[in-house]
Amino acid sequence: MSIESTGMTLTDEDLGRWRLVSAKIMSIETTDGSMYSRAEIEDAYRERFFFGSGLLPKYGIDDSRNWVVSVYTGSIWYDND
Repeated sequence: MSIESTGMTLTDEDLGRWRLVSAKIMSIETTDGSMYSRAEIEDAYRERFFFGSGLLPKYGIDDSRNWVVSVYTGSIWYDND
């Protein structure tokens, strides 16, 4: 994996929210999905999408590139692979 740091890091508030949103997705993706209803799965992905799209202008993220936010540090990276 070839990654490139943007040099940007989420604020503590944004990082806390990103962790909550990401935890739901991680839980869905690490199970067979039968624990969640279709609506819960759709809501989790929708929430991450809308929160993530709000990060784009706030942090100047180039949405034409594959970007990643660390749930541990809040660092924003571009994945060049």
